[in-house]
Amino acid sequence: MQHTFIFIDVDTELECRIFFQPSNSSSHLAGYTLFLAFVIDRLHHYLRKLITLRKSANTSREEVEKLQMENRSLREKEEKSASEMKKLQQDMAKLSEDMKKLKSESEDHQRKASDAEAHVNALQKQSEELLLEYDRLLEDNQILQSQLHYKG
Repeated sequence: MQHTFIFIDVDTELECRIFFQPSNSSSHLAGYTLFLAFVIDRLHHYLRKLITLRKSANTSREEVEKLQMENRSLREKEEKSASEMKKLQQDMAKLSEDMKKLKSESEDHQRKASDAEAHVNALQKQSEELLLEYDRLLEDNQILQSQLHYKG
């Protein structure tokens, strides 16, 4: 089989004629085969790498989704805790206000009790004075009656 090529350079034409000679075709076939084997090996290597990368990408995607769900649940818990904390703070404020009221009422009751005790003490003292006065008047009455009996 005769190949005709039009070349500008004589060296290129010579190289092409050597390349297409029937005696060199088996070595060329072996070279092409080796080249194809190398290309197939590289293609196989890159396909395996691509499969591994896709698996790791899927795993990473699943982990990201899992972390996003966990993040959402933590946010919900945080919101719930914040609302619960706000409610507890309101309850604390109400209880503090109630405690102030009760303390004020207790102070009022103590003041009233001490006033009542002072009033009771004053009444007891007045009662003692009245009893003393009654005893004195009773003695005076007996003296006057005994004087009346002697005269009469």
